Parts: sequence; C-alpha cells; structure tokens
Amino acid sequence: MSDLRTLNIKIGVVKRVIKDKLMYLEEEKTQRERIKQMEEQNKDEYDIKKQASHLPSWTRQYEVLEETLQMIPDAVKRLNKAVNDLKNVATALSKEDLFDRLELAIREIYQQNASKLSFEQLYGSAYKLVQNQWGNYLYSGVRRVITEEVSRIFRDRLLDSKSRAEANFSAETAQEFLKTLRSVWSNHVMSMLIVKDILIYVDRQYVRGAGELPVYEMGVNIFRDEVITSKDWGVSRLLRRIVLDQIHRERNGNEIDRGTLRSIVDMLQEMADNVQFSKKDLYQAELEPSILGATTEFYRTQARQWVESMTISRYLEETQRCIRDEESRASAYLATETSTAIQAILLQELVRAYSSEIISLQGGGLRCLLDECRTKDLLLMYTIYSKFGDTVDLLRDSVRAHVVEKGGQINALLDEAMVAKPATGQTPAARPGRISGTEKTKLACQWAHKVSDLYKQYNHIVTEAFDSSQSFRVAVDDAFSEFMDAISQSPEFLSLFIDEHLKNTRGIPETELDKSLDDSVALVKLLRSKDMFEYYYAQHLSKRLLIRKSQAVEVETSLIARLKTFSEPQFIKKLEVMFRDLTVSSELSEEFGQYLELHQQHIGFSLAPSILTNTIWPLPKQKGQLAKEGNTEEEDLTPIGPNVPPRFQRAIDVFFNFYKTRFNGRKLCVYYHMGTVDMRVHFEARDLDLVVSTYQAFILSLYGDLDEGTEHLTFEEIRARLNMPAPELARQLQSLACGKHKILIKEPMTSKQVLVTDKFKFNYKFTSKTRRVKIPMIAAAPQVETDLERQETNAKIAKERELLIDAAIVRIMKSRKTLDHYSLVMEVVDQLKARFMPSLKEIKRNLEGLIDRDYLERDSNDHQKYHYVA
Repeated sequence: MSDLRTLNIKIGVVKRVIKDKLMYLEEEKTQRERIKQMEEQNKDEYDIKKQASHLPSWTRQYEVLEETLQMIPDAVKRLNKAVNDLKNVATALSKEDLFDRLELAIREIYQQNASKLSFEQLYGSAYKLVQNQWGNYLYSGVRRVITEEVSRIFRDRLLDSKSRAEANFSAETAQEFLKTLRSVWSNHVMSMLIVKDILIYVDRQYVRGAGELPVYEMGVNIFRDEVITSKDWGVSRLLRRIVLDQIHRERNGNEIDRGTLRSIVDMLQEMADNVQFSKKDLYQAELEPSILGATTEFYRTQARQWVESMTISRYLEETQRCIRDEESRASAYLATETSTAIQAILLQELVRAYSSEIISLQGGGLRCLLDECRTKDLLLMYTIYSKFGDTVDLLRDSVRAHVVEKGGQINALLDEAMVAKPATGQTPAARPGRISGTEKTKLACQWAHKVSDLYKQYNHIVTEAFDSSQSFRVAVDDAFSEFMDAISQSPEFLSLFIDEHLKNTRGIPETELDKSLDDSVALVKLLRSKDMFEYYYAQHLSKRLLIRKSQAVEVETSLIARLKTFSEPQFIKKLEVMFRDLTVSSELSEEFGQYLELHQQHIGFSLAPSILTNTIWPLPKQKGQLAKEGNTEEEDLTPIGPNVPPRFQRAIDVFFNFYKTRFNGRKLCVYYHMGTVDMRVHFEARDLDLVVSTYQAFILSLYGDLDEGTEHLTFEEIRARLNMPAPELARQLQSLACGKHKILIKEPMTSKQVLVTDKFKFNYKFTSKTRRVKIPMIAAAPQVETDLERQETNAKIAKERELLIDAAIVRIMKSRKTLDHYSLVMEVVDQLKARFMPSLKEIKRNLEGLIDRDYLERDSNDHQKYHYVA
C-alpha cells in the first residue's frame, strides 16, 4: 500500500511541475506582447527602459521577461527529474501485486463494501498495468474475477428461488423468482458501474486497440452467459415460462406486477444475443418470439370462439377492447417493436383471418364483391369496418391491392400482346418479337380503354359503396398511378387514346363525348409523369390540327379547359398559341389570295400555308426546310433541304414576298414533311384528284418533266434531282408504289421494301371508283414510338427536367437563403411532383451542378447545409 501511495505522490509532482512550466511559457508570451505593443507606439528602447524605471518592479517589461526566461530551463529540469522518479517508483511494483489489489477491490465491491476502497489508488494500479503492456493480463483477470463473483451470487441468492419456482410453479413462486432476479441484476449493474469507473483507463487505452469489449459490456455478457443463458441452470427457460404465464394471467383478467416485468424486459434488452453475428438483443432473441407465438395462439383461439358465438357488432367491440388492452400492456412492460408486432397479430387473427367469413355471411368475399361491383354488400362491409381505424385501413389497403392486381393483369395482357405471334402459314420462328407500329398503336389504345373502364368501375364503387370516402378515393387513385407507372409508355398510350377519340367524334352525342373526355382526363391526372404526357399530347395535337384530323375544334378546346385544372400554365398557354396560329394562318391565306389578285400574279394553284410559332409547335427538325430572312434584300431562297421543283418554288417565292410586306424582320422556315397537296393527275381511264404529301407531289412532278421515251426513274436519280435523304425518300416511294393505291410501279416488285437499286415508272393504268383518292403515308398517323425515338424523347424530357429542378432549387434557396439538405430535397419534390417525381439522385446531381456554377455554396461547418449565393 505504501508503494501505491508513493506512486500517487510522484504522479502529483509531475502534474505540478508541468503546470509550472506552462505558466512560465504563458508569462513569456504575455511580456513579449506588451513590449511589441509599446514598440508599435513609436517608443524606442531607451524610452521603454526609461518609462519602466519610473514604474513598479512588476511592470518593468524587460526585467520581467528576463526573469521568466531564466525560470523555464529550471522548470524543464525539474520536470525531467519528476518523470524519472515516477518511472523508478512505477517499475518497482510487480504486475501480480498490482492486480491482487484490484482483485481484492472487485470482490469487496460485490460484497457492497466499496466505501472502504481508495479509488485513486485502484485507478493508479490499473494505469500502471496498462502502461507496462500488461493490459491483457489485467483484462483477463478482471473477467475471471467477475465470472467467479457472478456464479457465487447466483448460488447464494438465486438458486433456491429458482428451485422453488420449478418444483412448485405458481403465481407466488414465479413472482418471488422474478423479484430475486431483479435484485441480483440490479446489484450486478451497480457493481459493474463502480468497476468500470476504476478501470476507465483500461477502456480508453487497452480495449480499443485489443478489440475487446468495454469493461461494463463484458460484465453484462458474463451475467448473461453465467446466469440467463447457462445450459447448466436453465434460467432462460424458466424466465420465459414465467413471463408468458404473467401475460396470460393478465389477459384473463388477473392483476400482475407490471413494474417487475418491466425491469426484467429492460435487463434482457441490455444484453446482446450470444449468437455470432446476431444484431438482436437477448429480449428479441429469446423472449419476444415466444410472446408473439403465445399471442398468436391465444387470439386465434379467442377469435374462433367469438366468431361462432358473437354477432358482428359484438365481435368488433371485443376486437377494439383487445387492441386497447394490448397497447396498454406493451407500453407498460414490453418493447415498442413487440407492440407493433402484436398489433399485426391482432389484425391478422381477429380481422384478416375471419374477414372473409364475416363477409361471406352476406354472400361473398371482398374480391368477389369488387369484381361483381356489388355495392350494397360492400357498403355493409364498409359500415362495419369503418368503426375501427385499423380495420378500415385494412379494408382500404385490400381494395387498393386488388386494384393494383387488376391493373397488373391488364399490363400483363399488354406485355404478352406486344410480342408478335406468327401469321397464318408462318413458322413459330417467323418474325419473332416484332409487330408493326399500327398494331402497337392499336394495343396501346386497347390498354388505355381497359384502364378507363376499370377506373369508371372503381369510381362508382367508391361513390356508392364507400360513401365517397376521401381516403378510399386517394387509395384507388394511388393504385391506378402505381400500375400505370409500371408501364413506362403509359403517358404516350393515354395521349394516343385521346387522339383516337378526338379523330372520331362524328355521331357521338355531346353528353357521351363529355363523359369520355372526363374519364380520359381523370386518368391523365393520375399519371406521375405528366410532363411526358404533355410532350406527347402536344405532338399529337399538332398533327391533328395540321392535317385537319380533329373533327371538332370545340371538343379540342373543351379538353384543354379540363387539362387546365391540373396542368402547368405554360403548357396550356402553348396549346392556346397553337390554336391562335391556325386562326392567323387562315386570315393570312385570305389576304394572300387578295394579294395575288391585286398584283395580278398567278401561281397555278391555291396555296394555304400554316404559319406556326417555331418555339411552340413540337415540329421535329427536318432536313427538308427552306429558310429566308424577311428583312433581307435577297429574293431567292437558299435551299438547305430538298431541291424544290420550279412550279412549287415560284409559289413559295411569291408567298415570301407577300409575307415580307406584312411582317418585316421575321424568319420563315418551310416544313415540307407536314404539308399536303391536292393535285389533278391524268390517267388513261380518267383524271383523278390525288391527295398526297408535299414530298410525294415533288416526286410525281418529276414524271411530268421526263424526256420523251423515258419512262423510268431510278431511286438514285430521284434522290439526286430532289436532294432528299434516302430514308425519307424510301418512305415516300413506298407509299406511292407499295400501298393500297399504286400510283407508281416499282421494278422489281419482289418485296414491299424500297431499295436503292429499284426503278419506278408512272402507272397510267391506275383506276379508282372515287374521283378523289387519298394516298396514305406509311406510318403517317400517330403511332407508338420506336425504341430509338423513345430514347430521343427520354433524353429531351430528361434535359427539360434538369432545367426544372435547377429552377426549383434556385427559387427555393433565393427565398430561404439557407436550408439543410433534407428540407431542400423535400421542398423540391413538393414543387415538382405535380409534373413528375424527381429522384434523389437527380436532385443531388443538380445541387452539385449549381454549386459548381456558384449559385449555391455548402456551409463550411456543416456540409448538409446550403447557402444561396446572391
């Protein structure tokens, strides 16, 4: 003991000398700062010394500094000597002597005699053992001593109580055992807390490097292994039996000691599971599964008895009481996770397991009622289940799941149909996995029609059977959003579905048409990618308007008015500009006719151009364009696409001159791919009026200018004369020579594919029952996009979304100035979810981009916080 006292004295000397050294160093720094301050006041060394001589000795700067500098080396010498003395005293003690004192102290602590101990001396012993690399010897010795003490306490205090509980199991013996176990555990925890304080240096220096558990956790695990989970004593089996019995007694109306059970559960939660790699505590591993299993069995039995003997109302009242009692029980002495699991068991055993039986009393299960749209029976079910929150949630979730399932079946039929089947007479391997664009479009419209019918059915069910419940309506809408979102092309399909409706409105009553539009718009509203729908709808609308497919402008405007309720104002304004352009174009056509009469110009045919705002109309950039600046002096167009035949070129020149007189400074581009031409053509039988595309008119005009004796034009000759891209030319020739109306004859006619080696001649023998013949373009009508087109569309939309995300972030940060990452992401999602649901990855990428462009900056102390850079 005297050696330990000497060691502590030497430690105190070292601390005191270190303190003196630090004080002298600080004094030196202070004096130098004072001298520097005087020098900055333009006082020379003589003035400083002179001033100092008139002041008290403690203020004389140079003298004090010199004295301080003399004291520092002395303090260093004294510190070295004190450290050496400490090392000499520490080395004189053996590890056995040091640990014997610690072992004796630990045993005294478990005897509740800790007040007699000197904690400073015990700390010094542990410190010396660790400093001399004897940490492993110390740690293993402490583990041995604690194990012995825990085993002794178990035999002395707990073994008899355990034996009585096992030999004569009753509420009294079980309660006695629980209280004794709680007392033993409490004493062990208090003892370990004291031991942990003594060995705190061991935790800091040895445990971290050696990969061992901290001292307190080691003590908890020893109690677990020696008392609770020891196979020799079987405490865990008895404890599990007692806890389950206590819970069962309380469920049957008996009173129990909830406080003792709470202590036992807390004890098990503090102990980690002894199974390797398990992340559970002992409560989760040993007790919770048994509690849940007993709960399942108890309520399974109760439910069967109640179903056979109670009315529906009585059954639901008992269910509510059980839910309330289990919530109280779990909050009193069970874990929160157990409460959640027990609530799930109650719903399973008391509601879900028998909900079908209860409903079957009225004639059918939930699935049957929904499929057959039996609203009266569903209303009865809703009335019963809506008395309890969890039950009505179950009903709502079941309805939602059934909608998703039905939608999944529609999706599956679409996926199956999208894989082409061999035509009659073809082998199964013929055309594997390929169907035409027209067939895909038909399937897309069929899919949208089925989805629309399904939505009308469930909208009726929600209104009539579920009392127009907002939560049920939201659940059904969310289900439709989910399974429609599973089809990546659903926005395009719905736009095509609407396109088909608007192109065939003749003969449909106005009320029926309005209802159909309402149903279509309702589905559009549920899309999670409304920006994609807007993209496709604008494309399809432009085609309907330009080729006059829309049979009622009033219907188009009515639909736009419906879209206005949830679409972005910019999108609606874009559509309105499209209609305005057509009105202006019609007026310009009339004025152009008057212009021709006034200037006595004749172009040989009537010209009715549509003047479109280039930034509004979704027209693809075609190589077949002509451009001219309206404010230039040049009169000739510079071709950047096909070579326009002279008769057409002259008409274009005249219109450009007219347009220049009206709108000086505007730029016009000609989009030939969207134009149509009505031309009268001479055939052997009679003259016919052909309705063809502008490109087809260019091609046919070449045959009117052929030299005498020339009948054929090769593909390359036509291409050279018109300077058209080969793919576009092939499509135009295929419509003229391989379609229903063969205006041209292709040689050789071995297939319907146009090759660069093919030759074409005019078919003078062509006949038709009607005088007016429309030549359909291959793939001219709106169709489902190809994979390549879809990739381009996705790229465009991704770019637009990036801009929208940037704008939303800047808008939010400009208003808030400073915001943390989570709040910023949530606000961005909230602002954009009406159009599309941005992913966290997209938002993070845009944030990094804005930081790089100095719109935002990260907080220097918290990287999860952003600041707006003005």
